[in-house]
Amino acid sequence: SDLAFRDGSTLLSVDRDGRLAWWNVEAGLQEEDSFDLGDVSPTALAIDPTGSLTAVGFANGQIRVLSGEGADLTELFSLSGHQQAVRSLSFTAESGLLLSTSEDATRIWDVGSNAEREWFTLLGAAPLGADLAFSPDGSLLAVAHDEAVIGLYDSVSGDEVDSMQASPLYFGFAAALDFLPDGRSRVGSVLDPRLSPVGVMRTFDTASFEEEHKLPGLWQVGMDVDPGGAQAVSAGPGGVTIFDLATGDAVDAVLGTGEGQGRVVAFSPEGSLLAFQDTSGHVDVFDFATRTQLAAFDHPMPAELGLGSIEFSPDGSLLLTAGADGTVRLWEPETGTEIASL
Repeated sequence: SDLAFRDGSTLLSVDRDGRLAWWNVEAGLQEEDSFDLGDVSPTALAIDPTGSLTAVGFANGQIRVLSGEGADLTELFSLSGHQQAVRSLSFTAESGLLLSTSEDATRIWDVGSNAEREWFTLLGAAPLGADLAFSPDGSLLAVAHDEAVIGLYDSVSGDEVDSMQASPLYFGFAAALDFLPDGRSRVGSVLDPRLSPVGVMRTFDTASFEEEHKLPGLWQVGMDVDPGGAQAVSAGPGGVTIFDLATGDAVDAVLGTGEGQGRVVAFSPEGSLLAFQDTSGHVDVFDFATRTQLAAFDHPMPAELGLGSIEFSPDGSLLLTAGADGTVRLWEPETGTEIASL
């Protein structure tokens, strides 16, 4: 099962029964249309930045690239190569590439010209829970490997440009991997929870791979960088610490009002709002510039299931919360008003 915003007014979902559905966000998640994808369970969903292409990954490793919606949905082509279930899909912002991962491999496909041409394959994909990211210009791909090693690859040839040890301890793995807007990289590395629950976010110069700063954070999923690339946030049980990325210093903090332990965090696309959710499902929303709390509300879920996820709509006017129990709710982030649930 998976969800993705196509724009600020439409949300797409796939479920384990093979159903692709379109939901009208402005009408309170009213279902507008659906399409039966067949008997194989979908496992991943992605929409290209223009909203014209939809990619769906399946449990058998197949990827189908679709255009249109509802009765007008057309399959342009399918991509085969993964031997195991597709774990994640994502489109690059400009270059017409589709990134797919599974337990057996990481693959990049050229879909911009509607050609089922594989760009390159990297066997031995990122471990479960780790991350991958393209540089802002699409020329580089960063991949988290086992033993907390980050590989930097040319996204055209697939050649390894460099590699680095994200964590000095081999019992860790790397997660929350991303590039800053100016092309520098940041990576959150997580240590083996049996030995230490502490996560660390590091920033690196991607030209030299020299570490710039190391920022502490209790939970790797509770780390993020504001869209402008000037500050980072790191979540712990009490709230969120804010760091200056130029110096690496902690400069401020905002306190959560929930009682759960771990937190997931998300910035609105333009960076004006910061939202975070704890293990109990409690959500806090702050004006990031003034550190003023705007709203607090709850998406109840069993704490033993772990953290859910939160995501802003592309225009930042809506906040989606997804529980680990499979529930989804849509909110006005600045007021905490629940708009719909499914």
